[in-house]
Amino acid sequence: MHGTGWYISFQREGTFDVYSKEGVEAEIVVPKNVAFSDYGVRMQEMMEILVDTEKRSAIDIHSDIHLMNASDSISYRIVDSFNNGTISLATMEEILESHRRISASAYMDVAKPGEKYHKSCLSGFTALKNLRMGQTSYGSYVVRFLYSQNADSQSQVRLEGDILADPIILKLATKTIESSRVIRDAVESGKDDLSDSSISYNFVDSLIGLRCENNVSKVEMSKHSFANPESKVLPVDLGKKIFFGMEAIADNMKPAEPSVDRVFQGWLSRAIKNSSEESEHTFKLTFLDDQSQINAEVALSGSEMNAAYRSMEENKFISIKGTLTGYASKKTIVNTSDFRVIE
Repeated sequence: MHGTGWYISFQREGTFDVYSKEGVEAEIVVPKNVAFSDYGVRMQEMMEILVDTEKRSAIDIHSDIHLMNASDSISYRIVDSFNNGTISLATMEEILESHRRISASAYMDVAKPGEKYHKSCLSGFTALKNLRMGQTSYGSYVVRFLYSQNADSQSQVRLEGDILADPIILKLATKTIESSRVIRDAVESGKDDLSDSSISYNFVDSLIGLRCENNVSKVEMSKHSFANPESKVLPVDLGKKIFFGMEAIADNMKPAEPSVDRVFQGWLSRAIKNSSEESEHTFKLTFLDDQSQINAEVALSGSEMNAAYRSMEENKFISIKGTLTGYASKKTIVNTSDFRVIE
């Protein structure tokens, strides 16, 4: 109630509170004990008044009531070539992982502004361990992410309406939207660099991950604030051309450092036969990096290819040495050697 502009205009200790709102004639009575005989009736009255005054569905309002331990939320509206309100499971996986990395990178950008390249976002992942998903409105496919403050708390809102929260997490939804807008505007202006020093390479790389599969034509990012509904942040549209333009920006932001081979340990899935070279197949490798799952493609042939298929059949981990190239979900491991199945 406090999060949407209502305030307590009258209280009877231990019995009920009366809520009022400027410009609204109706008042809402909230009993202080669920055992009261009229509790259900009062809750129904409250919902009817909120639906009428906020011009929203009861489902949306009910969702917000249960999610008030979150400070903000970000929604992605995904438009694909089918545009029938569904997306593939592979696309959903990429969106989930991309948003997790976007949020961790945005956290680091707020916590350590000016650092263009974060080699580790571990503290961001740790701070956002309570990141959640919630219900969305009906319509085209929408996924909603909630920046929860404390999963063990019923509410993180004082009666005065302000959030009891990590001050950095309170800024993340706005920071994510505004940084995405700066990047989009730079691409649309034909720029391959950013004037905003508070946006890191990690954030740009993570944002590219929302490109997902080829059938996704547009992603619309929008923010909803539970604590301050009057705070308006305009949505940001990211189309195919914008995502491809981000790579030039990422190229200029990544520090110049020699390519260093490293060992990747993980599991293989999904094999694709290369049309140009039938004796070589491309596999999807999932490995752990900075406490996060990363996907990359790796081409294998001969005995290594046969061993790769065996690892998939027997659900065994593999190890391979190589150099990681590319961005977001389009990463590739090249110059490979020392492939082995971990028995």
